[in-house]
Amino acid sequence: MKHILSLVILITSMGACWQCGRPVIQPSIKAKKLNRIINGDFAVKSSWPWTVSIRYVNNSRQILHSCGGTLISHFYVITAAHCFITKRTRVVVIGSSNLNDRLKPKNIFRISKIHIHPQYNSNFLENDVAIIRLSRKVFFNRNRLPICLPKTTDISPIFNKSVVVVGWGSSNGSNNRKALSSRLTQAVLRVYNEQNNFDCKRFETNNYCAYDPTSRSANICFGDSGGPLMFYENNRWTLYGVTNFMLNDPVTLRCHNRMPSFYLMIPNYIKWIKQTINS
Repeated sequence: MKHILSLVILITSMGACWQCGRPVIQPSIKAKKLNRIINGDFAVKSSWPWTVSIRYVNNSRQILHSCGGTLISHFYVITAAHCFITKRTRVVVIGSSNLNDRLKPKNIFRISKIHIHPQYNSNFLENDVAIIRLSRKVFFNRNRLPICLPKTTDISPIFNKSVVVVGWGSSNGSNNRKALSSRLTQAVLRVYNEQNNFDCKRFETNNYCAYDPTSRSANICFGDSGGPLMFYENNRWTLYGVTNFMLNDPVTLRCHNRMPSFYLMIPNYIKWIKQTINS
């Protein structure tokens, strides 16, 4: 009887390790006390195990980061549709939080199919979301876990709440590959939809509008597209947004870290996501 009890406890604890939205290695951001992306912090390695790097293969056979994405199951990743505006060979790197890591075959996943939202409008970045079907199964471990999806189509749970964004985007605001952060960075933003913010009003109907109200002025930038906007609820991290675009300085064209950034509202696309995956 003791042996049977021990086995049951072991299986239960192992199963709990691989639940969605629950990283084995805890982030340095305290989920219950949310108070480079530009001015962001470096993330603890593997603390956001669902964050993936979408990369393209250049003429020299180098595999270079272009966008972020979020693992939602053994076979599927969610990202932004505009990450695929050019026809290049792309792969998804999962389980590595440093762009300079020497890639192992187990971390490189070929893409079987890309599902662009049928109403995607590249001119206005409307319905800017895509689902990637991977060519092989992702076996979960502490470095590779899925995030949870919202259970309803309600977009309001994160209004006026603190959220977390992560990515490898430009750390100095310039649109330059050398400016990318080799280490995954994280930032806490606040969602300002329906707060009568002038800069939000222009785009908030279809996007979450968020920025950092503190003096640090952290924000997303070039290279962060497609990455997750996350909210901690019911003791787990949930994917509420996909990084779509930010405002840039009209003179320097650098990312404007004191202005809002905008994120596709995942709750509005739950039905399409489920239909796409189930088909």
